[in-house]
Amino acid sequence: MERLVIGVPARDEGETIAALAAALELGGARLGEAVRCELVLAYQSGTDDTLGQWQKRPFRIANRVLYCPEGVAGKGRNVQLLIRHAQQSDAHLLLVDADLRSYPPSNVDLFACREDLTTAGLILPLWSRPRGQGNSTDFLACPLLFAAFGARVRQPLAGQMLLSRRFLATIDVDELPDDYGIDVALTMHALDSGLPVTQVVTPFPEHLGGGNSLRIMANVAATMLDRLSRGSLRARPDVVWPERFWAGLGAPPPSARSLQGLIEQLAPPGPSGRWRELMDRAPEVLRDLWCARLATAVRDARGGRPIADVVAQLAYLFLVHAEYRRRLAVDRATAESYVIDLGEQLARAIS
Repeated sequence: MERLVIGVPARDEGETIAALAAALELGGARLGEAVRCELVLAYQSGTDDTLGQWQKRPFRIANRVLYCPEGVAGKGRNVQLLIRHAQQSDAHLLLVDADLRSYPPSNVDLFACREDLTTAGLILPLWSRPRGQGNSTDFLACPLLFAAFGARVRQPLAGQMLLSRRFLATIDVDELPDDYGIDVALTMHALDSGLPVTQVVTPFPEHLGGGNSLRIMANVAATMLDRLSRGSLRARPDVVWPERFWAGLGAPPPSARSLQGLIEQLAPPGPSGRWRELMDRAPEVLRDLWCARLATAVRDARGGRPIADVVAQLAYLFLVHAEYRRRLAVDRATAESYVIDLGEQLARAIS
């Protein structure tokens, strides 16, 4: 019998946690008697009723709450709690973000029954997000992973991923970041370790993109650049996603959330801060500017420049490029091709 921990890292997610818990419980039950499931909330105290919503649910499967110390924050800390618990339980771990809405219970089955879990490594979703969401995924993490590892990983920051028992046995929790860099750190660890990275086509759970674009980018960039600055990287051309994986998935509507306010806060004085002029330029102009800035960041990190300083130099152009791509009316095939092209151009620039 296999053991599976379904872990939910949460802070101030009272609006979604009850419905998500119900969906995950149903999903766990669908696995049948061959998989013993435990539903676990990793909780950080906040300002809403997340914990109360969870505790008043009449669960029918094993469940528990893991508590972060008072006064600490950061998604990575919650995920660390869940990884330690799964390691101690000799279980696989399915991580599911607490802010996902209308979660399909069948998604649990897609991860936990995708293949023999005893031979699995890391299992990630393949899904389509609305244009204007996933900026750190599309324009930072995906291109950098391809340029560094030769791996095509489409959702390295996924809000749901399965870490197999085999994968968990290789992880030193103390080396993982405390913040939003945790997901890409786990992805890079799988690539570095040579373990299988499986990508499964999955319906996208409804998700309201928040206002954390800049913080997520900074955390992800810091984690990735720190790794790229240290030692050799394992080539992983074996990790690919299927062509036109999105063909059978519904196309979500584009996000209406603008990054303009953040851009104006960070815009430097002088000509370089005239971001509105860039909005009228051809797409390849913004692509080349952003790719050149990323390549410079990699070289600076490898040259020993403090990572925090390198990341700070990325923020403004990251936002401008992301806002430009949000406003650009392109079909899904074009948007997906852009992610591939950006990675290939970056690989040439840092080789």
